[in-house]
Amino acid sequence: MPCDQVQEAEIAFGQATDLDALADTLEALGFTGIYREQSNQRFLAFDQGRFDGATLTFYNARLAPEAAVLARAYTKATVLKQADRFGWAVKAAQKTLAVAGFSRRW
Repeated sequence: MPCDQVQEAEIAFGQATDLDALADTLEALGFTGIYREQSNQRFLAFDQGRFDGATLTFYNARLAPEAAVLARAYTKATVLKQADRFGWAVKAAQKTLAVAGFSRRW
């Protein structure tokens, strides 16, 4: 790739993507300048890319998070949003690994 070109990265989302949860996800991953268009279009823009209703595009592929990292962060934002909606308290579960009488927590 020539040095004067930048590759974009695209991640497909479903039509039912929650824009507020996606904005929270991008903010949690360190992206700034997040705003939505004023019209009824499903559009979200941020400092390093845009979401056009079905595809999340990062202007520089090197700055894009891995799809799995983005999926986990989006899931967390969705769960927190729904918990807040229903008035539930959310706390992280502690993981335990037990092998042959040895137990380790992290």
